[in-house]
Amino acid sequence: MTIDPLLVDCYELDGRKDWESLASAGVPWVGAVIKATQGLYYRPQWFDQQIRALSTVCPSRNGSTWFFGAYHYLDIGMDGAEQADYFLGAFGRAGVSLTAPGMLWPMVDVERGGQRVPLTKTRVEDVTGKFAARVLAVTGRTPTLYGGELLASLGITNHLGCGRLAIARYAATLPHDVVMRIGWGAPWIWQFCGDGEAYLPGYPSVAPGCGKVDISVLTGAGGLEQLAADLAAP
Repeated sequence: MTIDPLLVDCYELDGRKDWESLASAGVPWVGAVIKATQGLYYRPQWFDQQIRALSTVCPSRNGSTWFFGAYHYLDIGMDGAEQADYFLGAFGRAGVSLTAPGMLWPMVDVERGGQRVPLTKTRVEDVTGKFAARVLAVTGRTPTLYGGELLASLGITNHLGCGRLAIARYAATLPHDVVMRIGWGAPWIWQFCGDGEAYLPGYPSVAPGCGKVDISVLTGAGGLEQLAADLAAP
């Protein structure tokens, strides 16, 4: 059985990751997305080390069969544009260019967990929209939106200034209406595995060198070739 390309997703508390083992496993393992920042108060040195390692572990594959990137966990109680600058600054501190070969679009994680203010449709739209607008203004790229349950519960169906969707669902299927209810036709990636919990037939629940982490499958049309072309486009 041939399976679609896979990306792992992890953050500082997931423990040590052996990126060389992940990279040497080859396709379908094609990279990782890691947590860089949260709000205006979390930006660990762990990120600096890991994003540098991901960008150098197999440079001959960068942008063709190896990709890497990072996400910001949005604090809905803080200014969205300021959070975008805080997130983008993490790359400068790490010494890794946002236009490096293989670098994925910046990602913003919009979830309910850890929020410290009442979550309303207007507030979520405002903060996320300002984050996305600032990322576009600085980088020329629209960020990826990681979201699902919170957006659905608030009736948010616009794209919040983002260019593509990443969605989590730990089940054997991803029904079309789950994506449609938040205003998207299809996701770019589907996070089908959460810390080893996976039900998608024929797909792994453990990643080489990474153990039980979140794993996403690339569902965008055109596969790796289209991903490479989209990232290379001005």
